[in-house]
Amino acid sequence: MIDMSNPQPARPYVGAHLLVIQNNKVLLMKRSKGQMKGYYALIAGRVDDFEVPSIAMIREAEEEAGIKINSDDLSFLSVLYRPKADYKGGQNDIAEFVFYTNQWTGNITNMEPDLCDEIDFFDVDDLPNMVTETVKTVLNCWKTKQPYFEFEKRD
Repeated sequence: MIDMSNPQPARPYVGAHLLVIQNNKVLLMKRSKGQMKGYYALIAGRVDDFEVPSIAMIREAEEEAGIKINSDDLSFLSVLYRPKADYKGGQNDIAEFVFYTNQWTGNITNMEPDLCDEIDFFDVDDLPNMVTETVKTVLNCWKTKQPYFEFEKRD
């Protein structure tokens, strides 16, 4: 039943992640703030209203790592869905589009030193201890060619 006091349907938070692989190494950023402080994560960000996920990913790659990705070099990998996930002090359903590339221009640079302590490549089979659950899931989707993954609902 539609709540007429709020005619807008619920919209999940929509995000995008980028899996950058070169020579069997994955590009990770060590986050320095928020709930992911101290964890290594992928280049990622919010998909803005009226923005498509692939364009958001290209934008985020430049904003976070200083690299330019041609849309032809960006491949869809998977969608991750998190029902009732903890996010920025609340709970939301989250849909995350994951893209893959091994082609870019520019030098990888930490463009957000206030949010990230380090950005570097790590062997996909020898990851740092503190990697996010998302990194592990995305790498598994990449290895198994799994196009969709649902995290368990949290109560």
